[in-house]
Amino acid sequence: MTMKNRNSLSWALLSVGLLLVIAIATFTVQMREQQRLALGQAMLIAAAIAESDTATIAATSNGIITDWNKAAEEMTGYRQEEAVGWGLNFLIPEKYQASHHRGIEEAAKREGLSKPVQIVRCSILHKKGHEVPVVFSLRRIPAGSTRYVVQMDRAKDVLEIEMKN
Repeated sequence: MTMKNRNSLSWALLSVGLLLVIAIATFTVQMREQQRLALGQAMLIAAAIAESDTATIAATSNGIITDWNKAAEEMTGYRQEEAVGWGLNFLIPEKYQASHHRGIEEAAKREGLSKPVQIVRCSILHKKGHEVPVVFSLRRIPAGSTRYVVQMDRAKDVLEIEMKN
């Protein structure tokens, strides 16, 4: 191999290496930006949940609770520290477990879901063991993500509002 060929090969390898470094750096910057945006979005969602007067719970598509507000504490008797990280099942009475799982599976199949998927009347279990009749809605936030928000009102309050209208 001549000196000219070696120099050409060296420059070619150096160019390829430089392009690879630039590509990796660009990819890393893009990933960090996506992570920063996702973290910012998660913080906004958590703040909105915390400030809501409605009992609001956020959970993953697997039903693991990620956020829990003061109104949810008051409705269920469970503090945020007791609920976050657990599955939603501990709130669901045995008679509603099967329909709960079907509803979550159905919601997971739907696209978007920025509007409530459904409004359901049922009961949840209070920490003290009694059932609390509720009306709840489920939506995916942000639309297209794998996180869900459940908002609950006491069924009695909703019925009173409906009767007034």
